[in-house]
Amino acid sequence: MRHDITVHMVDQIIMALSPQEVREISVRACVDPRTVRAVIAGKKVTSTCTIRVIRALQEAGRADLIPSLGNSGEK
Repeated sequence: MRHDITVHMVDQIIMALSPQEVREISVRACVDPRTVRAVIAGKKVTSTCTIRVIRALQEAGRADLIPSLGNSGEK
């Protein structure tokens, strides 16, 4: 999980997306909606899925929901 936010904040971030937005992002990323929620929550997900979700969030104009990826240097 992201170290700079609390579990409550993650819940608020995820709730900021409507179910329709989650579906749209999951379709763009070719992943399950649960994977979108997991990436936003900062949970460990395979790198390929994480990259797909990050790109989909950027394309959807929701780059504000991209989690910090720690020491990996990627954003």
